[in-house]
Amino acid sequence: MKKIFDAAIIKELKNIVGPARISIDPSIKNRHSKDKSFNPASLPDVVVWPIKTQEVSRILKLAN
Repeated sequence: MKKIFDAAIIKELKNIVGPARISIDPSIKNRHSKDKSFNPASLPDVVVWPIKTQEVSRILKLAN
């Protein structure tokens, strides 16, 4: 069963990277759901654009 992101997680991600660098927009999520591999596309729950190592670290801590 796929876990759905709740509002608290989205809020925390916005606190980490700022609201301009997170998206739950379906068209953005679709754009980030595929690559050039042979694996089937998988729609993400959220797309986040961290730019600092500290942001990546905090996102990974939140994910675990």
